[in-house]
Amino acid sequence: MKVIAILVIIATCFLSFTFAHERRYVGNFIFLVGFYSEPTFSNQVNGAYIFIQVNNSGTVVGYSGAEETLTVNIQYQTTTKNFKLESLGDGDGDSGDTTTGQYVAYFVPASAGDYSFTFVGTLAGTAINEQFTSGSKFASVRDSRSIAVPTLASSQSKTVVVSSMVAASMILLSIVV
Repeated sequence: MKVIAILVIIATCFLSFTFAHERRYVGNFIFLVGFYSEPTFSNQVNGAYIFIQVNNSGTVVGYSGAEETLTVNIQYQTTTKNFKLESLGDGDGDSGDTTTGQYVAYFVPASAGDYSFTFVGTLAGTAINEQFTSGSKFASVRDSRSIAVPTLASSQSKTVVVSSMVAASMILLSIVV
């Protein structure tokens, strides 16, 4: 019975990750895209996450250097803003670096709903213009008031946004320093 319970837990974890990001083949590249932190809630620091792998003669490895040639347009309804990607890896591509090829553009999703991430630029001379939209392959942003204790009024939500922006600034400063 314990074995079945453990298998169910493992399968649930695997399936939640599988549905949390969208995988797409773009030429010789494999993109895995979603929110950096899931589940995603409004007014909380998060990010557009992309893991880029390249097939080098049958060996799939993380692609380094995309932060120099690729940006992401983040769209919510009619509002779009362009962000630079930040590498989560050290970029040396050694076998011990499991984060090579992983990038994030930090932002605060201010409203619940679907967001689109459009990655534009070039990778190894290949033109990239790929759009990924939450809601089907990866989850939409949920309203943070649904999990707030005590329940937040609309005016209190604005305070959470400002607090999240301060937290985002602190994260970015820690990365720079």
